Amino acid sequence: NAQQREKEGLLTRVLDAMGFASFGGLDVGDVASAQRDQYDLVVENTAQVEQWADAGGVIVGRNGAFILADRPEALHVLLDAPLEQRIARAAQEAGISSERAAKRQKNEDRIRAEMSIKLYGWDPRERTRYDLVVNTGRMDLDTCVQIIATACRIKTDHRVG
Repeated sequence: NAQQREKEGLLTRVLDAMGFASFGGLDVGDVASAQRDQYDLVVENTAQVEQWADAGGVIVGRNGAFILADRPEALHVLLDAPLEQRIARAAQEAGISSERAAKRQKNEDRIRAEMSIKLYGWDPRERTRYDLVVNTGRMDLDTCVQIIATACRIKTDHRVG
C-alpha cells in the first residue's frame, strides 16, 4: 500500500543519510552527499514535528522529545514494556515468528537510538527528557491512554515556570 511504500522510502532515506554502506541495493554517495542528506533529513523532520505541534495532537517518535523539549505545553511520554512482551506483540502484529521478531526488535532498538544520536545528538533511551514513562506491558491500552490524557491535562493546567 502507499503508506507502507512511503514508510519504506523514509527508512531508506534515513539509513542512507546515516552513512550505511548500502541498504536494499542502494549505494550511499560520498561523505559530503551523506552529510547534506543528514542535514536535509533533520531540517525536514524538525519542521514537520514543529508544524504538527503547532496544530496540536500526538506525535509518535520522530525525536519529538528532543525537538519540542522547550515547549511547556508538550507532554513527552516514553512507552515501554518488558522486552519479551514487546517481541510477542511485534510477532503477533507482523504475523512472524517470535525468533524473527526478536531479531527485528534488537535491530530496530539499536537503529532508532543510532539515528537519534547521529542526527540529533541525543539518546532517546535517556529517560530524563520524558515527563512520563508508561509500562504498556502492565496495563491495557485504554488505561495507558487515560493515564497519558490525565497527565497532559495536569501539565497544561499546572505549567512550571
